[in-house]
Amino acid sequence: MQQGAKALQQSRGLQRIAGSTWGLSPKHRAQLYRSVTERTIAHGATAWGRNISYKIKTKLDQIQRPFLLNISGAYRTSPTSALQVITGIMPLPLKIEAEANFVALTRVKKKIWVDDLELDPAQFEMKAVGWSNHPATELEEDRISVSQEFSKAEGPNLYTDGSKSEQGVGAAFCEFDATNTLSHSWQAKLHPRNTVFQAELVGLLEATKYAATGSSDTKIWSDSLSSLQALQDPKTTSPIARQIQQILLEYPHICCVKKIYSFSSHIVVLKKIYSFSSHIVVLKKIYSFSSPFFFCLRTKAYSGPLPL
Repeated sequence: MQQGAKALQQSRGLQRIAGSTWGLSPKHRAQLYRSVTERTIAHGATAWGRNISYKIKTKLDQIQRPFLLNISGAYRTSPTSALQVITGIMPLPLKIEAEANFVALTRVKKKIWVDDLELDPAQFEMKAVGWSNHPATELEEDRISVSQEFSKAEGPNLYTDGSKSEQGVGAAFCEFDATNTLSHSWQAKLHPRNTVFQAELVGLLEATKYAATGSSDTKIWSDSLSSLQALQDPKTTSPIARQIQQILLEYPHICCVKKIYSFSSHIVVLKKIYSFSSHIVVLKKIYSFSSPFFFCLRTKAYSGPLPL
C-alpha cells in the first residue's frame, strides 16, 4: 500500500505546515481529498482493486479515516461508517472497486460482471476525441443557430423532439408545410437506458438524413439547446453529433435552428411532435433504433447507493 502511505505522508506534512484545518473549509478539504488523495490511491487499481480481500479493505478504511476526521471535525471515537455518511464520501474500498471496473470497461475494453449484471463495452457510447473535421472545413456559424427568432424556411420545415419517461425513451420528427399540415413523420423507440440527450440527437440525426434526400432549403427545428451546442462544438465527444455534422457539411441546404415553441400559431406543431416522441412507447409496430448507452451510465451501473 505504497500509495496509501504516500497519501498519509502528504496529509501529515500539510497539517504541520497549515494546521489541522489547512486553512480551508470542509467543502474544499473534501474536494482536495477526492481530487488528490483518492486519485493517488486508485493508481493501478485495475490490477489489484477488482477482488479486494478483507485485509485490504481494512487497510483502506484505516487510510481513509484520518481524512474523514479532518474533513468532518468529529470526535476520534466516531465510527468510520458514520464519518462516511456525514461527509458524503464513498467508502474507499467501494471507490477503488468502482474505479477498477470503470477502467477495465472503458480502457481495457473488457467485459465485467457486477452482481448478476454483465456489462459489455460494445453496449456503451465511447467518447470521440480530437477535431470532428479539419478546422478549414468547419460549419458556417449561421448553419446552426440558437437564437429565439422564428423565421420558417420557404421549403420544408422539420421539427424534432426526444423524450424519456417511466414508459421508455422515444425520438421523432415531423415535416410540416406552409399551412402547418403534416406531410411526413418518423418515430423510434430507444432502449430505456438511453438518455434524453441521445434521444434529441437521434431525432436530429434522422431529420438531417431525411432532409439530405431533397435539394430545397430546409430548416430543422429543435428545442434542445444542449444538442445544438454539441453540433456547434468542433471537438464534440458525441458520436451521434459528429454524424450530424458530417451530413450538414455534405449538404449545405440544411440548417438547424433552436426554437422554444411559444407562439399560439405553432402550438399544434408542438403538440404533434411531443405526442410522437412521448407516446411512442405504447405503439406496437414502431421502428426500433439501436443506440449505445451514454458513457456516464457505465459509472452508475456499478456504483450503488452508499451503505449505512
